[in-house]
Formats: sequence, C-alpha cells, structure tokens
Amino acid sequence: MSDFSFEIAGLNELMSRLAQAPVIIEQEMKKAIDATAIFAERSARALAPHQTGTLQRSIHASPAVVTSNNVTAKVGTNIKYARAQEYGTVGMTINSHSRNGTAFSYRGNIKPKFYMKQGKEQAMPMRDINLKTAGYNIVKRLGGK
Repeated sequence: MSDFSFEIAGLNELMSRLAQAPVIIEQEMKKAIDATAIFAERSARALAPHQTGTLQRSIHASPAVVTSNNVTAKVGTNIKYARAQEYGTVGMTINSHSRNGTAFSYRGNIKPKFYMKQGKEQAMPMRDINLKTAGYNIVKRLGGK
C-alpha cells in the first residue's frame, strides 16, 4: 500500500480569515444599515412639513445595533406633534389647554403628510444596493483583498 499526503497552501491563512468572518460580516452589515438609515432620514427631512423647520431638524437616525440575528437602525423624532403631522388629525377631537391652563377641545383638521412612511419607502431601493455592496465587501475582505 502507498501512503498519500497532501499539502494545502494557505490553509492557515484561510482558517484565520474564516475565524474573522463574524466580525467582518457584522461590520459590513452595520455600515449598510447605517447608510440606509441616513438616506431615510434625509428623505423624511425633505418631505416633512416645515413652517419653522423644528420638525425637519428633529428627524434623526440612530446608529445600527446588532441583536442576535438582526441589524436595526431607527429613524425618528422626539417632537410631540410629529405623529399628528404624519397621520393627520382630520375628524379627531383634540383635548388641549391654553397657556394659562384653561382646558379646551377642538376638531382636528391636519391632513396626513406621511413624510416618515415615504422616506422609508424611498430608502428601500438604497437598502438593497447597500446590502449588495456589503456582501461584495464581505467576500472581498475574507478573500484578503
């Protein structure tokens, strides 16, 4: 009987690169989701109603976060009236108070603007491009280029 032996050139380098795969994948996916969130933020800002600009300036994207099998980033605002501008108040009874504290009610008449929804919709094609780019970058980095 004959013995055969094989030598695989670069096996140690391959094993080292594969060990780095989870970190590389996480980094590239976070970059892709961050870029998409920033695009959605800019789109929503451009579409937001702007009398004083406060609502537009308040729209922001949070950095991407990795949790188990998900990478998420949020785009939003902390302005109280943002929801009324997004979804409208037509037909709603609004309970409020004046500056001196007197309570009053009125019928809402704000038509929905859907600036956040439209910003998200405009970002979806960019998300696909960013994820394809992330896949390319992952393969490129794992390949040592």
